[in-house]
Order: sequence, then structure tokens, then C-alpha cells
Amino acid sequence: MTITAQGLNEAIRDFKHVQADLSDDFLELLATNIRISQEGKKSDYEDGWSVANTHLNNMISKGQDFGTIVRRMINPAAAGGLLDPAITSNCINVDYGEFENVPGQRLCAFDGKYRLIDESYVDLRLIDCLKEHLVSDVDCVVEFGSGWGKNLSLLLMSSGRSDVEYIACEQSASGRRCFENLFSQVDGVEFSSYPFDFSVSDLDMVGERKHVLAYTCAAIEQVMFLPRSFMEGLLSLAEKVTIVFLEPIGWQRSMDHLNLVLSTVLDEYSGKSAPGTYKDNFTFKFRDEHFLDNASAWSIASKYNINLLNTLSSYIDEKKASLLDIKYDIYSINPLNPYSLVVLKKN
Repeated sequence: MTITAQGLNEAIRDFKHVQADLSDDFLELLATNIRISQEGKKSDYEDGWSVANTHLNNMISKGQDFGTIVRRMINPAAAGGLLDPAITSNCINVDYGEFENVPGQRLCAFDGKYRLIDESYVDLRLIDCLKEHLVSDVDCVVEFGSGWGKNLSLLLMSSGRSDVEYIACEQSASGRRCFENLFSQVDGVEFSSYPFDFSVSDLDMVGERKHVLAYTCAAIEQVMFLPRSFMEGLLSLAEKVTIVFLEPIGWQRSMDHLNLVLSTVLDEYSGKSAPGTYKDNFTFKFRDEHFLDNASAWSIASKYNINLLNTLSSYIDEKKASLLDIKYDIYSINPLNPYSLVVLKKN
């Protein structure tokens, strides 16, 4: 990511109800530290999708079909406890409350509450939403931050639409290879992939279109401050644009939590407090009344996005986009990072 001090200044000052007096030197320091953090995340994804690509190619070499490969790629791993070890490995303090380990079940966020869910459950509400908005005149579906192509594959399988182009925009080369290798197993479907950075507004890779269905899924979460230029680019894709976001922004609707997260992140990145101080002193309590407390604390610990909901609200207020639907905190296999579903259309 190539976040700049100027871009940070614009993103932070876009918060109408947040007071932050930031010097040029501070913004430069903040931008530098954010770039270092996001380069580390990019490296992690490059490694992760490389492993996925090896697994995928192994299945292809054995002659397995597209549908079988996709199902095996998304098969959830057994948690072996209430939480996936990838969550607890972050050295967090946890209070499980009344939840106890039940074989075959895992602790998840589900419709704004903590619940035990069968380990085999796969939430498909994003795919159902995309299919609903994949109307007859849509000629292009593009995912920004597409990973190995899971969602594009599920949408193709669920909709059966072979008359649209499926475009994967992904920062990691290994993720793009994975998508290309997977979609090359399907005849008669147009597809393409491109390197992509959320800080760049040039989305020319989409080309001339009539109606674009664009979406992100757990991708903008990795961008602490999303530049307005990305939304400008989205709305310029075509005369008709429908945009779907599945991102962990439910806590951002609380002004108290927003101010807490922003001030804490600024303190930790500036050196006013040591990195990880807030996380180390916070206990994640699995009780529904602590739902937003936990989600905001996880955002601090993971250095996740802070401004997406505020950015979308600005575009709606400015009449550049209309809100078609919003559902907060619908689901996450990581109960500390619940995802919300937002649907917009270009005005």
C-alpha cells in the first residue's frame, strides 16, 4: 500500500465528529508506520495463497472438476476448541463466560450475538446477495481483494452466469495465479486478473462496461484508512454500478468506539504508547453486551480499517450513491471480527 501523509490527513479529517490536531511530521510518521504494517500483511497473504495454489494444482493434476476443487478449498478446518488457534495465537486475554467447548462446534459471531455453530457451517449470505444483484444487464463482476477466487467461484457456481466477465483484482501474485488456474478449468467463461492496490484510484482494468457489480470481502479491513479515491474509482466504472461490501465495520457506527479506536491507534503509531498496549490490557469477554467492545479492540490489535463506514456515509450524504441495504455484524468464524453487509448503487 502506498498511503501518503496527505491521504491520511484527508481520511482523518473526513470524520465530522472527531477532533484531531495532527502535525505534518506526525502524519508522515503515521504514514510510514502504516506502510510498514501493510507490507507485512501483504507478505503474509503472498505466502498463504502460495500454499493454497499448491493445494489447488495438486487437485487439478488428479483430474478433479471445478466444483469439487472449490468445495474442498473452502471446507472449514476443525477448530479443535471454541476458537481457531490462529485467533488465540495473538496472545489475547479471553474470558469465555458461559461458553464451554462442544465437540464439532465453534464459537462464532452470528447476527450480532455470540453463538456456538456447527464446524461445517459455511455462511453464504454474501453470495446470495451478489446473486440477487447480478441482474440481467450486469456484464462484469469484479472483486477487489479477491484472494484465491473463492467468492467469484461460488458466485459462478450459484448463478450459472457464463455471460459476464469475472475479474479478480488482488495484490498478491500467488492469489492471482490461484484464481487463474482455477477458472481455467471452466469452459466458456471469460475471466481475468490484475494486480491491485486500494490506494490507487485507476481502475481501468475493468474496461468499458454497461453495468458493473463490484464488491469486497474481508479486504478493506486490511486498509487502516481507505482513501476516498477508491470510492471515486468505483463510481466511475460504468454508467450503472452496484457495490457490495462485506467488511467488519459494525463497531464503526458507535461514535464512542470510533473515538476510542482512532485515539488509541494514533497513540500507538506515534510512540506515545507502546505498540500492543491496548490489546495487552484488554480482556475479550464473550458476552453479547461486550460485542462492540470486542470488535473495536480486535480492530486496534489487528490494525484494521477505521473509516469505511464513515466514507460510505459521506458518499450517501453527498447523493453520489444510494444505500440499498445494510445488515450489521451478520457473521464471522472469528467472533471478535464480525462482518457487516452493505449494498450501494451509483446515483
